Amino acid sequence: MSQLILLASSVQQLDRCLPLMVHFGSSPASTITIWVIAEAKSSLAAYAARCSEQLAAESRVQCVTENEADLLHRLSECRQVDWFVIPYAGEQQSFFCNLFERSPCRTMLLDPGAEFSGDVGRIVQLLNDESDSIGRICRANPAPSERQLLFEDVSVVTSADSARRRELLSGRLEELDLQSNDLVVTAVERTTKPNGDFSVARLLLDLGIPATVVVLRHRMSWVEHTWSSIEKKIFEWSPPMEREARMELAENLADNSSLQFEFVAMMCAATCLAAFGLVQNSAAVIIGAMLVAPLMTPIMGAGLALAYGNRPLFGRAGMTVGVGFLCALATSFLFGLLVRIVQGAEVTPEMWARSNPSILDFLVGLVGGSAAAYARTRSHLSSALAGAAIAAALVPPVATAGLQLAFLPIAATPTRCLPVTGPLLLFIANVLTIMVGSSFILWLSGIRGDHRFGKKQRWANRALMLLLILTSLVLVVVVEH
Repeated sequence: MSQLILLASSVQQLDRCLPLMVHFGSSPASTITIWVIAEAKSSLAAYAARCSEQLAAESRVQCVTENEADLLHRLSECRQVDWFVIPYAGEQQSFFCNLFERSPCRTMLLDPGAEFSGDVGRIVQLLNDESDSIGRICRANPAPSERQLLFEDVSVVTSADSARRRELLSGRLEELDLQSNDLVVTAVERTTKPNGDFSVARLLLDLGIPATVVVLRHRMSWVEHTWSSIEKKIFEWSPPMEREARMELAENLADNSSLQFEFVAMMCAATCLAAFGLVQNSAAVIIGAMLVAPLMTPIMGAGLALAYGNRPLFGRAGMTVGVGFLCALATSFLFGLLVRIVQGAEVTPEMWARSNPSILDFLVGLVGGSAAAYARTRSHLSSALAGAAIAAALVPPVATAGLQLAFLPIAATPTRCLPVTGPLLLFIANVLTIMVGSSFILWLSGIRGDHRFGKKQRWANRALMLLLILTSLVLVVVVEH
């Protein structure tokens, strides 16, 4: 036997929502459970009990607390929940909307509008969506209920600004001349994108139309449910950053991931330092170049884009990394030509050391990038950034490749060393592993979008999978040599 659960915190919510409950059951055998946010002996609980006795369907009342974790836990333990109904009204509106976003079962955000008499008139869909959730609503209200479509293409609304969006919706709803017994139904993804379908649904709820507005969210799949449980355990072990700190760090990484003159200048300076150290076989100068190089920030910006599902940011960060790489390669090549003219071409041990990448270098990049990202998320660990930058070692391999290009042909090649291609493989391995490691750490720290299981998340998953495939290909090349 399936059940419907109504969450209510006021007499008004009970009076307006209960008459609609009998229309949303999948079968006449459905039971109705009323969760009342009140004390067991309160007047609201007593009123809910009297209302439940008047319902035609089997019903019961349970008192619950206004605690999100407790309510979600209750929902996860319920079996065969057909609908979890949440009213879109009252002082707890923000709390109710958050529950709607996180509920594991099929959930309904409901605004009954004007007084509902008991018989459904027209069913108006926001867009042409034949999802199972909307299908259940339509099957529960068969003919002669009339079905109409509000918009053929919802992108016309989502692509408009806030004022234009309200104008489009209001104009279309006025044309339909909605009545109190009409239903306006829409289903949204498990995402709260700023310009997505949920924002349009919220606007429908806020317009105050006489018809009943029903916003549906599909049931979590077992994959989503399992992943949510894993998330909960992770956050118990590693609490995320505060909202203000997350926003500040995300803004800082995004701003510094854009291509600027200062970035190019610092890349050229760091490459010159690295080239000096490589030619002179001086580890101290090379370490100084690692500290000066600004390349770690845009790579972490790309990791932030993966955590947020922000494709434009990933493109900006990727372009910045690419330009930085070309600047470093060109600078070191020109420096190598100058050295060749002044003192002759000689490949030093420091240069050969970066021409033989191994599997351990992948682990160094992964751990170094993760450590750098974690240090950025914790202000008291800022001193660890220098060590993470040294461990990642991004500029010296590129400088080595540029110098070796200038010194070609290279006669004496130590066994298993790859002139030019070896340092480039080392650089690519570091960039890829730092992106992956930093995105994971930033995600753990709470820096993520509100696009769970939506289109942005699917893009982020595909991008991350592509990075892992590229990393595997580079690893195969390294192992072969």
